Amino acid sequence: MLPYVFMGDITRFVVANLDEMYENGQLNLLMEKFNFYCIKDDREVSDLISLGFFENLIGEDFALTFISQHLTPCLALNNKAMLKL
Repeated sequence: MLPYVFMGDITRFVVANLDEMYENGQLNLLMEKFNFYCIKDDREVSDLISLGFFENLIGEDFALTFISQHLTPCLALNNKAMLKL
């Protein structure tokens, strides 16, 4: 449960700092790290990313739309239903 809660904290931080994170490349770095586990097909970590990060974007319309435009194909496919892509 604790990793899921921590991932929710990361989501809130990203939402609050989205513009700055995009401008300084931190958003792309985060998506690259998420993508590493997506490609590696580590189900436990991929599920944590999906449920802990992407699920917490629901209701954050601007952040959800913006981040959806910067997903790798693997992340988009794994989170398609949740993000309504």
